[in-house]
Amino acid sequence: MPNGEVYVTGGANSGAVSLYGLTIFAGAFALARRGAFVAFASALAGYVGLVLMLAQGVLRVPPDQDAGLYARPLSAVLYPMVANSVGLVLVASMSGYLAERLRTTGGNLALAEARAEQAERLAAIGRLATGLAHEIRNPLGGIAGSIEQIGRAH
Repeated sequence: MPNGEVYVTGGANSGAVSLYGLTIFAGAFALARRGAFVAFASALAGYVGLVLMLAQGVLRVPPDQDAGLYARPLSAVLYPMVANSVGLVLVASMSGYLAERLRTTGGNLALAEARAEQAERLAAIGRLATGLAHEIRNPLGGIAGSIEQIGRAH
């Protein structure tokens, strides 16, 4: 979870909040829609918890960071917190939807490949039958012609 990165790079205003989106994407990749929303819920809890602890003074600003980067009063962190939360909801929705579509399409692709393989086998059997029929018809044509000639001679 990118809580540490968000903490050391500005809290509610940190650009590292986008790393939560990668966590959500990984959840969607692993477990489709359910994974996306589980990752979203844990990312949101971590982010909101971190921001609220910074705003209420439970967590101090890292000593090597500029305190001006960190919004302290709750009113100052409310907008970035809501905006980032909405962004994370959108990432979870889209990645969950796309992961579900990928699984569905992958299943359909496997089915189509199986059907194509079966059709290819049937086509090979058809070509074999055509070849056999041709090979049998040629000598039979000669035999039929010979029998006809013999029949005329008698």
